[in-house]
Amino acid sequence: MRLFAAISLPEASHAALHTLVHKLQPKSGGVTWVKPDNMHLTLRFYGEVSEEQLPALSCCLEKRLAPFKPPELLVRGVGAFPSIKKPSVVWAGIETVSGDLCGIQGATEQAAREIGLAPETRAFHPHVTIARLRTTATTSLFASLLQPYQEPGKIPEFGPDFCADKILLFRSLLTPRGPVYTIVREIILK
Repeated sequence: MRLFAAISLPEASHAALHTLVHKLQPKSGGVTWVKPDNMHLTLRFYGEVSEEQLPALSCCLEKRLAPFKPPELLVRGVGAFPSIKKPSVVWAGIETVSGDLCGIQGATEQAAREIGLAPETRAFHPHVTIARLRTTATTSLFASLLQPYQEPGKIPEFGPDFCADKILLFRSLLTPRGPVYTIVREIILK
């Protein structure tokens, strides 16, 4: 089963991101939009994990995350990978108001290694994926759509700060209509 560890967003952030999508959607073709209810902060994508590995992964996550208190987070700013000028993935940023989000992400990585998964090679960049561009033809159009969100004083916030008190282990089932996420395990940060 395909698994990933993530933090859910509060309803206010979902609603604000939905508003952004509605502003950008009519102006852009060749884009796959993430459904607002599927938007989340991925801490670690584990990929295929066997039924036999699942209890060990859950146990490792519980143990590694136990020392952490819930961080206060803010969904703020819009950007793109690999860059604003050549976007292929459009995202909303996640800022840490207080707490140790990077430590929490590191704990999810340690759990992966403890059950024998390959280490993640990309640096952690906290974000919520909004859209994936399917064609290079939409790249320059999207770059111009995103530019106003880069200007000082115009960087949007998507809802108020929120307390991320749960780390969720999700199963991702790929379907023709998009991924379906199911919570497999919930770890409460105290």
